[in-house]
Amino acid sequence: MTTLLAPLAVVCVVAGACGSPEEDPAAARPTATSRPTGERPLSDVDPCRLLTPARQRELGVDQPPQPDHDPTVDAPSCVFSAQATGLRFDVTAVGAVTPTDLAAQRRPDQLTREIAIGGAPAREVRPPTDGVPADAHSCEVDVPVAEGQFLRVTVGQRGTRTPQPQDALCAKTVLAAEAVLTTLRERR
Repeated sequence: MTTLLAPLAVVCVVAGACGSPEEDPAAARPTATSRPTGERPLSDVDPCRLLTPARQRELGVDQPPQPDHDPTVDAPSCVFSAQATGLRFDVTAVGAVTPTDLAAQRRPDQLTREIAIGGAPAREVRPPTDGVPADAHSCEVDVPVAEGQFLRVTVGQRGTRTPQPQDALCAKTVLAAEAVLTTLRERR
């Protein structure tokens, strides 16, 4: 009997699943949609308002913002285009997602690294440069802003004869992500 109960006790301690009948362990656990008190969910944020006109000019954006939708995370996004340079800045406000959802969407050949954006931890994602040429001319930064919520800023270059190196695109992505995060903090 002791041999049978010992493994069960270990499972109960590790999983935290053996409480009193009055306790609901799931109620105490935060959900993917929970957020710190006082913050609006990102699903209520218009991504086209996260890159101010002044920041758009600094980044060379010369076209009006265009509302869009990011199907990979089922979230609203906005496209800011710089026709003169062929750059496209995509800003996505992801309101509810779990890390396992994101991990499942990642291609195994993408290069990721942890960075900081405005003092917040973030992740830079680079498509491989030896794959489809269009993929090599982009960079993405994901900035968690609350549990299950993050900003995704992607910069890509299309339709130009002199593509910028991926390092330059990633530097622009970081600048855009910092600007978007600053605006979000000011408006919350």
